[in-house]
Amino acid sequence: MKHLQTFDTGKQAQPVEAALSKSQESSRKKDVGPRVVTKLEFWRRRRVLERVGCSSTTLHRWVKDEFFPAPIKIGGITRWRSTDVDGWMQRMSDDAEAA
Repeated sequence: MKHLQTFDTGKQAQPVEAALSKSQESSRKKDVGPRVVTKLEFWRRRRVLERVGCSSTTLHRWVKDEFFPAPIKIGGITRWRSTDVDGWMQRMSDDAEAA
């Protein structure tokens, strides 16, 4: 028995396999350009401080005020996803250029 999935289009449910094959066909027709693959790293506080260029106290305050991405705990060690830090830095740069 195949599983059915309803899409937001309001159309009748269709097999997931059919939906996937249709979307794969349409994506092949479009030129989406090269794919960018980002390697996910987890950085300790020292690396984040070096990358962002602020003090430990400032970083703590920014996280507390939800201005900077919150860290995660891995094996009891505080770490930040590199993509979160780089994304935050890009947004800050974009905001500065827009101002």
